[in-house]
Amino acid sequence: MNYRCDTTMLPRSQLLRVCFSCWRNVPTQLNRSTYSRNLLCSNKCGLRWKKSQQAVTRDYSNTTEDDLDISQNPYFNKYKGKISNIQSTSPEEFQARLDQLKDKKLESLEKRKQEIKDAQSVPKPSVESPQGTGNWPPRSLDEVMKIDLIKDKTAEEIKKIWSQYYAEKDCIFGAVEAMNYESIVSKAKTCPLFMYPLPKGDGYEYYFSQIHGKDVYFTPLGMYQLLKENAPPCLTVAHFPEFADDKGIVLMAGQYDENIISKEEAIILVCQMSSYYSPSAGEKFNLVRLFNLTPDKFKHLDVLNEYEKMKHTLPS
Repeated sequence: MNYRCDTTMLPRSQLLRVCFSCWRNVPTQLNRSTYSRNLLCSNKCGLRWKKSQQAVTRDYSNTTEDDLDISQNPYFNKYKGKISNIQSTSPEEFQARLDQLKDKKLESLEKRKQEIKDAQSVPKPSVESPQGTGNWPPRSLDEVMKIDLIKDKTAEEIKKIWSQYYAEKDCIFGAVEAMNYESIVSKAKTCPLFMYPLPKGDGYEYYFSQIHGKDVYFTPLGMYQLLKENAPPCLTVAHFPEFADDKGIVLMAGQYDENIISKEEAIILVCQMSSYYSPSAGEKFNLVRLFNLTPDKFKHLDVLNEYEKMKHTLPS
């Protein structure tokens, strides 16, 4: 995801299935009447977690080369006699030990400086363009199959070949009409963001989406509220418009994280997205427009109402 969106008006969703402190199970679904506000199972548990954090806190010395004064060492008084004895009887040995101590200190300081420098030089994750899993999404259809071998076939034959290619793969796939794809791309230029509900238990869990060029990214709303534009997608859908002009179809395929959503849930999310951005969306697209342009007027319950109206048309 590469957009930062104000989600203060949205319901707070829990992202993890366990408490950050005690690792007990924490509900992930968003109930219609009760919303989770944190990622801990209780306030007391949170206090215990803070204590454990404090217990592992380390204080680092800011000693510099000019501050190497052994008299400031807390053990100096204990060994003061021995130090004085060595200093008077063997000043050369005393100086050698002192130099050795300084060298150790300086070596430690240089090592720590290098560690800090190395940490600062690690490149931060780019948020300019959202990324899917591995090499997904492909940049073009050529990365998936050889266009030259199917370009002379009919639209129906191409759709059949596409289905056969992905039938045994753990992903979602299909073909959409070129006019529907063009509607998605056109509307997404001004309104690329939206959120969709998925039924979870006795409530719903929301998923945040972003349309970026020909690709669509979905991430749990709780994940987005936690990581903002750095939230990784749980579903990445790629469109391939290579046959839009001469065949009137756009091939589509999507990869999803099975640890977060199922194949059926991925299909439901894509179906909802298509219905909101289609040429026949009508008043439904007003919700998308509100979400992007006037978020203070957006009401997430309106999305639930729309879902109730269309759920009989979605895969079950």
